Amino acid sequence: MSSPTTGLTLGDVFPIGETTITYTATDASGNDFSDSFTVTVVDNQSPEINCPSDISENIDAGTCGAVINYTAPVGTDNCTGASTVQTAGLASGSMFPVGETINTFKITDASGNETSCSFTVTITDNENPTIVNLPEDILVNNTAGSCGATVTWTAPTSADNCTVESLTFASSPTEGLTNGAVFPVGETTITYTATDASGNDFSDSFTVTVVDNQIPVIVGCPSNITKSNDGGQCTATVFWTEPSVTDNCTSSENIVWIKSHTPGTVFPLGTTTVTYTATDEAGNNSVSCTFDVTVEDTQKPVISNCPSNITQGTNTGECSAIVTWTEPTATDNCSDTLVWTKSHNPGDTFPIGTTTV
Repeated sequence: MSSPTTGLTLGDVFPIGETTITYTATDASGNDFSDSFTVTVVDNQSPEINCPSDISENIDAGTCGAVINYTAPVGTDNCTGASTVQTAGLASGSMFPVGETINTFKITDASGNETSCSFTVTITDNENPTIVNLPEDILVNNTAGSCGATVTWTAPTSADNCTVESLTFASSPTEGLTNGAVFPVGETTITYTATDASGNDFSDSFTVTVVDNQIPVIVGCPSNITKSNDGGQCTATVFWTEPSVTDNCTSSENIVWIKSHTPGTVFPLGTTTVTYTATDEAGNNSVSCTFDVTVEDTQKPVISNCPSNITQGTNTGECSAIVTWTEPTATDNCSDTLVWTKSHNPGDTFPIGTTTV
């Protein structure tokens, strides 16, 4: 007989464990004798378990992970009594964090044989960080006397579904400008860049525009000039020292001058107003420099061919004489038509004696 499993005979399938086989011999007188041995069947077969394939997913929007569902593996064994447990990782339906999570399942049979399998859940953070409260574009005038302006703003912040590693900013085209620095006249772009722990980054920018609204200043505007005509001319060539200019931004060689006249101009008789205006590179016009140039005609007319003294006898039967002569001519540097003042005219009757004409 066999024990504890009874009924087993030579050639039968024996169960796992120890089975005692007992033989008993009995003679005709009823005497008997028993002896036994054991049959021990050892389960040395490992159970089997198959895990799902590796899973790769992006994060759920707005979170730093993703809910992952999978079918948990259940092992099989040649015997009964095996149990499957998860020894690492997260259960199906859990929120898996960004990165790799190794999920390990182990099956152990009743004999203590065990087998494990693992699969990896990889969650990728593909969501860019954001920049919050980026300043609006800034427009300011230059500081008086400066070719720039000090500009400050409230720095923005950044947000991310996970963790923001850094929030940096850069300036262009002038590099190295910081909040509160003196910004040059013109437009500067300030770009903020937020970078998260996964290397995702996001940039946004605003502009700082400094306007040069300061006008140039003309220095050394000449005083009014009065000058006599040039000899033999009805005009005068006039010279003066030209004014200079200062500006907060534009160099003197880049100032654009508008001049009504320049030194060495030939001016007519009378008063002429000379005007200088300076314009800087920003298009600002100076207050005009003005002065008057007055040309006076101080040259007298010249009489030519004045007759010589005339001595003439009286007219017949008269105590006087009618005297004629060729009138003189006159020239002038300016006037084509001269006004003559004459004490007498040719053909006048002159009394006896000397009369000055």
